[in-house]
Amino acid sequence: MRRVKKTRIIIGVIAILVFSISSCSMLHKKNKSMDDKTGITDLKSLRKQTWFANEYNSYKVDEVTLGKIKALNNFNILVFGGGWCSDTQRELPRFIKILDQLDYPLKKLEIIFLDRNKECKNCELTNPPEAYKIGFVPTFILREISGKERGRIVETPAQSLEKDLSQLVN
Repeated sequence: MRRVKKTRIIIGVIAILVFSISSCSMLHKKNKSMDDKTGITDLKSLRKQTWFANEYNSYKVDEVTLGKIKALNNFNILVFGGGWCSDTQRELPRFIKILDQLDYPLKKLEIIFLDRNKECKNCELTNPPEAYKIGFVPTFILREISGKERGRIVETPAQSLEKDLSQLVN
């Protein structure tokens, strides 16, 4: 009886792994146009991506907290992401929607897409991604005008993008 239960658990774990791998593989094929892109990414081409538009349009910004992060305009923002990454595909459009609603000056925003190794080969960057110690994407880095890092949101916000930004800004 115990052996049967153990076998079922192992089969269940294998099934979950196979499903996860096939889901990532389907995601990879579905978003191939941005998947292999690395380097500085312009917002105009991002907005044309189906995944971006869908998430952007469906996200409801927390209006109450939004009022508390107007000082975000005093910061430069550096975003590291990847078209291959489901977290980037979820969080980046939400982040941009927040910036749009704040009328954030987009000239102070830099978005850099990395490959799966968190590298940006053949990119002309002042500082390579390694200098920022990027372990996970997306990584949203707030920098003071002086260039000093104020804080970051890595992969997934602790509470919400708006609330996490509020803690960094205030």
